[in-house]
Amino acid sequence: MPPPPPVGRFAPSPTGPMHLGNAFVALLSWLWAKQQHGYWLVRMEDLDTQRCKPEYARLLLEDLRFLGLSWEAQPLLQSQRHRLYAQAVARLQAAGHCFECHCSRKEIALAPHVDETSPSCTGRCSPGKGRPTSLRFRCRPPYPSFEDAVLGLQTPHPPPPRDFVLCREGQYSYMLAVVIDDAAQGISQVLRGADLAGATFCQIQLQRALGLSTPAYAHVPCVEDSLGRRLAKRGGALSIAALRERGMTGPQLVGLLAQLAGMGEGHPTPPEALLPYFCLAKLRGLRPQLGEGGFNTLWTHGE
Repeated sequence: MPPPPPVGRFAPSPTGPMHLGNAFVALLSWLWAKQQHGYWLVRMEDLDTQRCKPEYARLLLEDLRFLGLSWEAQPLLQSQRHRLYAQAVARLQAAGHCFECHCSRKEIALAPHVDETSPSCTGRCSPGKGRPTSLRFRCRPPYPSFEDAVLGLQTPHPPPPRDFVLCREGQYSYMLAVVIDDAAQGISQVLRGADLAGATFCQIQLQRALGLSTPAYAHVPCVEDSLGRRLAKRGGALSIAALRERGMTGPQLVGLLAQLAGMGEGHPTPPEALLPYFCLAKLRGLRPQLGEGGFNTLWTHGE
């Protein structure tokens, strides 16, 4: 029998309007799945109830449609999946993969790391008034390596992955939720920014502890501004909504994003026209930066 079609996903956090770096990842993730005649899903990683807003989630979907990207199935909301996360935590506890910790974030950051088997916990974290209660996953050797479709073979360098939080004060962590949801949605390939490559070592350990399969990973270079700084919502990165208001069209923006990925000269194009030219290997060593080539038009278009 032929192998099942791949399943990719785009999983933004609705903490603000989608910016060009997010759109770059979304487009490449869509192309990777569709070039293989696969499926592409959308998931809202909205566990941070203070920063994530429904209006931002709606805007994200509008921006994806503006780019001409379509997805299969209703977008999944992590905020509605606490029961599944609790079940996974219970399994990990029963198997001895986690421990309770009362250290503050500052104490964890300053904790000495004696050797590769030593935990992040300081050992001085007895329960007390005002001390947070966390459940942490034990990272143990041998630490996994993985073959990245863009970066090549990735091996953990010293210091090795440290114990990480699964939940704190009833709040489930990104590390736990992303592993559970990728498995539940049948995700077989994950394309995301290179800034998340280091988290993959921890996520693979968690997958193995839960008996889950490991997707193929592709960590693509992050889009930078003209000064070489990674785009971020908190940094006031130019949003897709702002470009729409200026009169930019979807094909115009897709063409410029494709140019950042080494596909074409920035001419307007629909996403499906890029499928014959998409190649992950060409992204290795690429440094997508605004303020070059056709992206100069972003600052003047519509003004």
